[in-house]
Amino acid sequence: MALPADAMGKALGGDGSGEQRLVDRVDLDRCLTRLEKASPQAGRVVSLRILGGASMEDIAEVMGVTRQTVHKHWKVGGGLARRMLEARWTKELNTTASC
Repeated sequence: MALPADAMGKALGGDGSGEQRLVDRVDLDRCLTRLEKASPQAGRVVSLRILGGASMEDIAEVMGVTRQTVHKHWKVGGGLARRMLEARWTKELNTTASC
């Protein structure tokens, strides 16, 4: 299953503009797994936000933390996830270009 990149971009803090790409569910799962290992709380916030569509308020309640803490984890986790997925896209683009 693939997710539209513009939706992912918006979810990860981007404006959703730019080249249309699809984020493979496997790539997203790998990204979230790596993120949860690097920063468990940020990984959980990103997972709940992206996969669950949860609001910041709902995430704060579920995790038992303040909304400000959720925003901090979202900023860190979203940035890491975005960089991981962009690195994947860049690698894929370079591989495709060399064929």
